[in-house]
Amino acid sequence: MLGRKLAMRRVPIVMSYMGDDLLGTPSDEKGNLEKSSIWAAKLNTRWAKRYEQVIVKSREMAEKLSPTSCHVIPNGVNLSVFQPEERAAARQRLGWSIAGEKVLFPGDPQNPRKGFQMAQAAVKLAESDWGRPLELVPLWGIKPDLVATYMNACNAMLMTSLIEGSPNVVKEALACDANVISVPVGDAHEMLTDVTNCHRVARQPEAVAAALCDVLRTNQASNGRAVLQQRRLSLEGVAQQVIEVYHQALAQVAVRKSPSTRQA
Repeated sequence: MLGRKLAMRRVPIVMSYMGDDLLGTPSDEKGNLEKSSIWAAKLNTRWAKRYEQVIVKSREMAEKLSPTSCHVIPNGVNLSVFQPEERAAARQRLGWSIAGEKVLFPGDPQNPRKGFQMAQAAVKLAESDWGRPLELVPLWGIKPDLVATYMNACNAMLMTSLIEGSPNVVKEALACDANVISVPVGDAHEMLTDVTNCHRVARQPEAVAAALCDVLRTNQASNGRAVLQQRRLSLEGVAQQVIEVYHQALAQVAVRKSPSTRQA
C-alpha cells in the first residue's frame, strides 16, 4: 500500500538513510544482526528506488543500495564547537590530573554494537607495551558541551564499533585535531585517509594496541581539522551539498510535469 502511494505522489521525496536502516543493528559483540533490523534493511533497500533522490552517509551504504543511485554525504561538523585545545587546559577544566594517559571510547560500553570489549582488550595489550597504566574513558553520560573537551583531554580515541554509517564522533574528533584509531567501520577509514598521526587498522585488538602505542610515542596532534575543511565537511559545506540534491529532486518533478513529458 505504501509503495503504491509513493508511486502516485506528486511531491518529490529526498530520502536520507543514516546507517543501521540499511546495514542492520548488531545484537551482540559478535556482530549478529537483529532479525527485525534485517527485514527493515531489505525493505528500505527495495523502497529506495521509488524516491527522486537518496542520500546515504558512506560508500558502504551506497553499495547496499546498488544499482539504485544515491549521494554519499556524511553529516557535517560544527567547527565552532569542535576546536583544538591544549590537553593540559582541557584536563584542568574537567578536574583531571595533568599526568597519565587517557584513551577515549566514544559510546555506551553496554551497547554491543560499539565494541567496548575490543577496546578494553586493546588497551590492556597496549599497557604491557607502554609500561604504564592507560585509562579507558567512555564518552557516555556527559553533557554535550563537554564532548569536545573530553576529546582534547584524551591522548587518543578508539573507534571499534561493529556497524556505523558515518560516525559523527570520528569527524568531531578530527575537528579537534585528535588522534583517532579506527577499525574498518562505516566511512571511518575513508575519513582517516591522509590524516596524520591517526591509524586505520584491522579489527584485531593487537592491531589497535600497536597503533595506540605509536600514537602515545609520537605525541603529536593530527591535521584532521584541515582535512575536514578541504572535504567540505563543515555544517555549511554539507548543507550546501544537501541543497544541491534538493534542487535535483525539484528538477525531476518539473520535467515530469512539463507538457512535452506528459504527451510523450
